[in-house]
Amino acid sequence: MTGTADTAFAFVLNALDPDLLSPCLATRFVTSDLVTLRQNLSIDAADDPLIDNVYTLAPPDAAALCAAMQIDFDSGPAIVTLHKDNGSRGGPPYLVHTGWELPLLLQGRKKFAVMHFTTRADHVALKRRFDHFVAMGQLHAEEHVSGEGTRHQTIHAVYTPPGDAWRIEADKLIHRCAGLSGGWNEHYERLLGMLMGYEDWQNDWWLEELAKHDKGWFGISLTAAVTRAGLEWIAHAGNRALPPIEGDIFIVASTHMLQDETMQFALRDNPHIDAFVQFNIDGRHLIPHADMRVGGTYALPASAIPELNRHLRRPVRIVAQRSSSAFE
Repeated sequence: MTGTADTAFAFVLNALDPDLLSPCLATRFVTSDLVTLRQNLSIDAADDPLIDNVYTLAPPDAAALCAAMQIDFDSGPAIVTLHKDNGSRGGPPYLVHTGWELPLLLQGRKKFAVMHFTTRADHVALKRRFDHFVAMGQLHAEEHVSGEGTRHQTIHAVYTPPGDAWRIEADKLIHRCAGLSGGWNEHYERLLGMLMGYEDWQNDWWLEELAKHDKGWFGISLTAAVTRAGLEWIAHAGNRALPPIEGDIFIVASTHMLQDETMQFALRDNPHIDAFVQFNIDGRHLIPHADMRVGGTYALPASAIPELNRHLRRPVRIVAQRSSSAFE
């Protein structure tokens, strides 16, 4: 795909606070003139045809770009970054902390931050700003280095406001518990969000989004057809277990490969199917029962269901269901 006169793209300009190296002023603009935009960014069409990368502009370059694109954005002497807005509509209805860690920590709105600094110039500069506020006693930090002395050297640092250093040990404990109890799940994700300073309603929204869009955060996502009796069994179990089935084989499919239309056709054509349910499980618990190198559909022994139930990462969700009138 290449940009044309009929194709409009949205971009965001951020002016960076020179002391905190985080955005302090921003604007969004829409354009189909990628030729002029590339010229002002001094990039070739072959290198970044749709301008998907992030670009840093010195003050004169930012002013020239705004003049050329007729953007009302006075960033003054600040360094400016430009990135494509890949669909903020439908995004979180709150400020995501990423990119705003330092000012939010200093304001006390963020309680815990995990940062990874490589040898890139912008990472080195940002690390210096964090170091400055640590030295001033305004932040507490712990860090370790991986790949020391190599081009892959990375400083892994955690920061809290003064008096909140206990959150670092709490984070270690949460990850240790996750490792000992079968892996990361929605409860650990919520605890981590609370540690970082997100509000309850924000954590609620985030977990619901993870469930709806199935990003694989909680292990492998599988979907299975169930009968009416099976659906009732799941409800009685509080959506915390898969139902026993008749027969010796439990058919499951990779969620991302099972289209909504396929499920609707099955509900219409097979009177024994009353719903499709989705569940998450660590792949290691499937290896004894299925060849995980092949995606798609797996025929699991029905006798494996109790073991699967012991290792479910999150509640069983109904993703498609027969209604009394849908197929009449």
